[in-house]
Amino acid sequence: MTNSAETGTALRSGDAQVRWAAEPLRAGQLSVAEICATMGIGRTTLYRYLTPEGEIRKEPLP
Repeated sequence: MTNSAETGTALRSGDAQVRWAAEPLRAGQLSVAEICATMGIGRTTLYRYLTPEGEIRKEPLP
């Protein structure tokens, strides 16, 4: 899986990557650290798009 740093593109709230990350986080199947490692992103980037509960934000945080 490529990340935004490699491709030069930003994630978007509706992106498949964001939706993929939300499911196991919401269900408690993967930790934030595991999701971030798999996606190749940091916690700050993840939380821009998801709440700590795993809900997708309507607008990403700045």
